[in-house]
Amino acid sequence: MPQRPPVHRPQGWRSSQQRKAEFDRSRESASERGYGHRWQKASKAYLKAHPLCEPCERTGFYHAAEVVDHKIPHKGDMKLFWDRQNWQAMNKVCHDRKTAKEDSDFLNSPRRPY
Repeated sequence: MPQRPPVHRPQGWRSSQQRKAEFDRSRESASERGYGHRWQKASKAYLKAHPLCEPCERTGFYHAAEVVDHKIPHKGDMKLFWDRQNWQAMNKVCHDRKTAKEDSDFLNSPRRPY
């Protein structure tokens, strides 16, 4: 019976799951980064007032918002973090796409605008 050839990896190679786990171990907890009870309460109130994905709505699409996004990444700046002018309601797909583009620029042609 045919066998699959062995997979050879360079020394020090890590899978994406291993890299993610290492990154998660090295970063602060969500509450230490500002996403504690106060944020949960504020973001829930914001979503209640803004139930549709704002970037989609600007282009004529209507999708339910699921997360509150910081338009300009706050990177630990608590003044920018709590500035409501910097918030926008987004659905998860748009938010994940925007975050991935900001963090790694590997998505060059989004299907939905953000």
